[in-house]
Amino acid sequence: MSRLYYESPSPARSNTSNNTKEYLDKVSSLIPAEIVAAYLTLISLAKSVNDYVLISQVIAFAGCLILTPIYLNYMAEENKPKLKHIIISTVSFIIWAYVISGDEFNIYYNGALSSMILIFYSLIVGLIKLDK
Repeated sequence: MSRLYYESPSPARSNTSNNTKEYLDKVSSLIPAEIVAAYLTLISLAKSVNDYVLISQVIAFAGCLILTPIYLNYMAEENKPKLKHIIISTVSFIIWAYVISGDEFNIYYNGALSSMILIFYSLIVGLIKLDK
């Protein structure tokens, strides 16, 4: 089973509940949930590395950022388009990482603003046509 989302060749436009389900399936599949979960675990562990917390968090972020396209490329079905999905999912990881750990890095962070960015991003990527 592929980890990437592949759009139906001819989506049924008349059934609103089908369209909504397809849209939600697409948006949720564009979030690299496995990588985000690993990142959450790693930044939690980084807090216990007393003198090197920031370095450990940066390593966790960089490692997960690098692993996102590699992991999704590995999980893609052979001979199916994947570039757009991988790019969108990699950007999704960056946004999710900011939302869930913005304060941890002592960078400008506002919880409400980060949530707004996440909502708008999720709405926009759902509208992007992925290669069929």
